[in-house]
Amino acid sequence: MNFRVQRYIRILFICMLAIGGITVAMYYQKQVQQDTITCNVPMLFDEYKKPVPALQSLLKIFSISADAQLNDIVTATQNSWLRKPGKERWEMENIYTPEIQTTLLNCCERLGMINEIKPAQKHYKYAVVLGATVQRVRTRVLYVLNLINQGYTFEYVVLLGGQRPLDPSIESTEILYNNDKNFIIKAGWNKPATAPGTETDMMKMVVDQIAWPDNFNAPFIFVDAPLKNMPDGKVLRPTTGDTFATWLSTKPEASSTLVVSHQPYIGYQDMVARTYLPQDFICHSCGAHCPEDEIVDSVLLDTLARWIYQTREYYKKQTA
Repeated sequence: MNFRVQRYIRILFICMLAIGGITVAMYYQKQVQQDTITCNVPMLFDEYKKPVPALQSLLKIFSISADAQLNDIVTATQNSWLRKPGKERWEMENIYTPEIQTTLLNCCERLGMINEIKPAQKHYKYAVVLGATVQRVRTRVLYVLNLINQGYTFEYVVLLGGQRPLDPSIESTEILYNNDKNFIIKAGWNKPATAPGTETDMMKMVVDQIAWPDNFNAPFIFVDAPLKNMPDGKVLRPTTGDTFATWLSTKPEASSTLVVSHQPYIGYQDMVARTYLPQDFICHSCGAHCPEDEIVDSVLLDTLARWIYQTREYYKKQTA
């Protein structure tokens, strides 16, 4: 083989490598674009599983390395930011300095945890309303009502509740049966013969208290996740994940799903939904802006810790 032929072979080989690299790059770019299209909620980690800049800033404040492996970041944030067992979100208070609070709020806003997130499309088979205390359930159900009035359409409204006993300090019959500044009970509504005792009962009542449009006839589906009996004898309320698992046990048809929460929980609960829902579901999430009484430093950090953990669980699902 003479020198000229060898040279042509080398050039051809280099060209083939270049074309292959371009093909791989185009495929990767297409995958990233598809992920962006199918997810309307910001992510905490980039395509290399590295924290995005706003999260890096927060980790630095708490002396957690942004260059650490995801498992190490999960461990560190669970230890530093997660609320103590047995403590509920509505019992948490501000615990950090005003300087840290200002930086935290700025970072959370950049992470998409403060402002409203709207649906990515106009029609979904399922609007899935996540359970919470009565004031927050009212916020979420009213959000669905507002979407309907804006022309969004749903074939089913699914309410993911559980057998959590109502907390009389924030879910008394006085609160359950009366208007608040954002929620007006429809005219002619009658109190039930028996007061709601659980989250699911309360969610049924909230739906009944609202005047739905005359032309809205999508059925409401109520999911009642059971309490969890632990080996040590403790009884725990069902988590968001438990309510998704209970709904999925009924084998709903895979289709477009809009998860309805409110800030600052949308990102975390969107990741829970993505972890539990099979991949043939299209999952978007939305919800109202963060109420003033939930802009609490310990609540924001607790939610971030859960979001980081759930992101790791989602990645595990993707590689399983």
